[in-house]
Amino acid sequence: MECILSGSSTLEACIVAKISPVTGVEWMKKIFKTLNHYQENIILGKKVYIDETYVHEDSSKIYFLDDIGKIKKVKKQPRGISRNKICILLATDEDKSIGYIVCHGRPQRKRIYNICKDHLEKQSTVIGDIDNSITYTAEKMDLKRIMYKSNTYEAYENLEPIDQLCARFKFFIDKHRGFKKKFLADYINLFIFIDNEKKIEKDLYKLTLKLLKMMFEYNKSSK
Repeated sequence: MECILSGSSTLEACIVAKISPVTGVEWMKKIFKTLNHYQENIILGKKVYIDETYVHEDSSKIYFLDDIGKIKKVKKQPRGISRNKICILLATDEDKSIGYIVCHGRPQRKRIYNICKDHLEKQSTVIGDIDNSITYTAEKMDLKRIMYKSNTYEAYENLEPIDQLCARFKFFIDKHRGFKKKFLADYINLFIFIDNEKKIEKDLYKLTLKLLKMMFEYNKSSK
């Protein structure tokens, strides 16, 4: 558990702990169950930075388009943000963060609104790039909004908190690459737990004890 919370992959954690990968997977299932409802009561306030990031779908579920090649018909993946990419919403107020799966392909504004309405305080300020989905949420919730054009120096300077969060998430997912995307929500919960709780519990040992306590309390409540 200390290895997992420090950012190691499941296989690396199994090697260090000297347990079989099968046992490691069972422990991951216990962690996932414990953190299943972790994000439900997280409320972001004041300045909330929001952005979307993307994860590729499993290779077995990749959608291809028929295209005419020089000799015969070939299959190609759609260009850009297609249904082969899973859209994930990340948001932070620099004290705590949330992350949720939105949809496949480009972000859908109503789904983003349904996520944000349960996690954003009233009278908070939404900060992000120029995106209709985020603008829709800000207008619907009557929130102040500050938007920056993507890939500009102004955006780079002012969107650092959310850019850093997205970078940490990408690094975390890359560490655990190879898992089935049906477990993506569980890995997002784990990432958010690690990212949030490390700001509170600076010591890895105390953070591990905190998760263990949550696991024991979960087992008691489930009985």
